[in-house]
Amino acid sequence: MEEVLQQNKVPRQAYHGKAFVGNHVHKCCQVDIIHQLTSASNRVLEEQSSDIPIGFLGKLQSRLKKIDVTYTPIFHQFSDIHKAINHTNAMTENEIDIVDAEQ
Repeated sequence: MEEVLQQNKVPRQAYHGKAFVGNHVHKCCQVDIIHQLTSASNRVLEEQSSDIPIGFLGKLQSRLKKIDVTYTPIFHQFSDIHKAINHTNAMTENEIDIVDAEQ
């Protein structure tokens, strides 16, 4: 994941406990970056699969799939809510509906 963040110029800030802040959160809420982040572990597993015993490889693939299925929708929901509320304008009815629907 660190590699994906660096490729997208999203440094984790040491003075914020290596947390994401401000523009970095906004940048990571882009659909393509969410996909890169959620698929990073699968890519690493594929690259290193020859070093992993076959029986254990299947378990890892299954676990990573479960993580992907669980967390990808959460990232997208957070992204939608973040985009709806992260501005100084009054929220539109549509934005309020999006936030309400995501909860």
